[in-house]
Amino acid sequence: MTHTKLKEGDVSPNFNAPDQNGIRLTLDDSKFQNKTIIIFFYPKNESKSGANMAREFRDNYQILKTLQCEVIGVNYDDHQKNQQFAQFNDIPFSMLSDTDGAIARRFGVHKDLLIFPSKTTFVINKEHRIDTIYSNPIKVESHLKQALKAVEKMKNSPQNSTNHTVASNTTTNPAVSNPIS
Repeated sequence: MTHTKLKEGDVSPNFNAPDQNGIRLTLDDSKFQNKTIIIFFYPKNESKSGANMAREFRDNYQILKTLQCEVIGVNYDDHQKNQQFAQFNDIPFSMLSDTDGAIARRFGVHKDLLIFPSKTTFVINKEHRIDTIYSNPIKVESHLKQALKAVEKMKNSPQNSTNHTVASNTTTNPAVSNPIS
């Protein structure tokens, strides 16, 4: 079930936010170039389901790396809380702080109970187009499964990661040209 304004095939919105080390990252950073990017949104590190979701991606991070993927977790915690969580849980990927919800809004992620962003995962291909959008607030382990399924589908496709066609008027997408600050 998809609860976003974006759709598969759209150009991914950009972002500009601090990771758990306070380093500002954008989609255009070199660490994300020529990689499939998996961005998962969850409310906070203190939530049991959000923490489990992050650990699920952590436990499978090496598999994802061998598939040329980079993982980004996004939540409402500040970068210091993300740093503590990342250190305590050995999180090897970037965790972005979205304290004002700007990234969630840019991605069109709705809020559960009108407070926090829902648990939604985006798989973005190497051309920065959205390949897959998956939302499930209950079964957090299903996010990893759906992401792996999407990555395998892209890997095995004849176009090798360009599965979706997009209308020609999306070349001037303001979401990409104006990263969130």
